Amino acid sequence: MSKLRIFYLDDDKDDIELFLEATESFDNVQVIVYTSGDTMIKNLQLIKRLPNAVFVDLHMPRVSGLEVIREIRVYDRFTDLPIVVLTTVGFDNIV
Repeated sequence: MSKLRIFYLDDDKDDIELFLEATESFDNVQVIVYTSGDTMIKNLQLIKRLPNAVFVDLHMPRVSGLEVIREIRVYDRFTDLPIVVLTTVGFDNIV
């Protein structure tokens, strides 16, 4: 059986470490970490086998996580791709 593939977008080293620690006990999960939304979107466009889910931090430099999500949703190929939003910013600061 192939591993579940998760793309994880975050620029905070502590948050990345925490996410990797939380998922390392699962033998069937492979986490691919991205620190740039642009890079993650480019790789999504190039790969044949899509990840099972994408986790996106909203508070990112240059291109916000919300912009990354909007860009992903432009492509029909990614319509059914589950996206999980993560943030340490209060909800009032997002809307």
